[in-house]
Amino acid sequence: MNWFLLALLAPLAWSVANYLDKFLLSNSKGEGEGGSGGLLILSSLVSLVAAGCIFLKQGALGITLDSQSVGVLILSGMFEALYILFYFWALEAESTATVISLFQFAPIMGLLFGYLMLNESPTGMQFLAVLVILVGTLLIIKKKGERLSFNGHVLLMMIVATTFVGIYNTLFKIVGEHIPFWSAMFWQYLGIGMVGFLLFFGVAPYRKQAIDMITKKSLNSLGLTGLAEVMNIVALMATNAAILLAPVALVLSISSIQPVFVLIEAYIITAFFPKFLDPCDKPVFMLQYALGILLVCVGGFLIY
Repeated sequence: MNWFLLALLAPLAWSVANYLDKFLLSNSKGEGEGGSGGLLILSSLVSLVAAGCIFLKQGALGITLDSQSVGVLILSGMFEALYILFYFWALEAESTATVISLFQFAPIMGLLFGYLMLNESPTGMQFLAVLVILVGTLLIIKKKGERLSFNGHVLLMMIVATTFVGIYNTLFKIVGEHIPFWSAMFWQYLGIGMVGFLLFFGVAPYRKQAIDMITKKSLNSLGLTGLAEVMNIVALMATNAAILLAPVALVLSISSIQPVFVLIEAYIITAFFPKFLDPCDKPVFMLQYALGILLVCVGGFLIY
């Protein structure tokens, strides 16, 4: 399959998951950081189920790798789980559109770690694209009526989150180019599951959140959680497959279109499912915001 179509499928699937995550977090306030820890544990559980399905399909021989490859892929999965945790924390504190706009740091991190770990050298045009992305991001996160003020806490969390995105994608490519795709996916999913396991047994508030989400939520909420995780799995598989066919930064740059998907979906949800949308996510046309979206999209595609 064409790498561009795979890379484009990922932000579309993730944009759907973004709204589902926001809805679940808004309705899962508990101890600690809202419902973020509990939701990550459930996400990790789904990853373990996915790993189990791969094992049943491939068998023990189909997933057997050397210890170094296994270690790198598990580490990739653990970094992915950490990115999800920081993303959930940011999503609890800020609107979906703003958080997803801050994901535009991911292509920058892809350039950085692709250069450091894979010797994928950036060009002058790529550096220009980085500047365009940064300017566009500042326009998006600038609060209306304020001179130049934004939620620095959310910005920091998303910088950390996208750093993990750049690292885990690069680690996956280092090993994934030389082994069967499903073997790589198995060990990466196992790494995600390990973080969820550690959080469940090591952080009591998060353990309580996860148990409450399973035992006290309606079937509808559990169904939405499952749908969000299916979207995340589709996006992860599409991204990993695309990364094996094209440079890391190139694949991550396609994610720059994700804010456009988020904005379109906001209008659709407002029209047909208004109660589902968080008040801070209701779309309000602002020239500054539209210009910021345009700049980050242009910057993302200019990277390559």
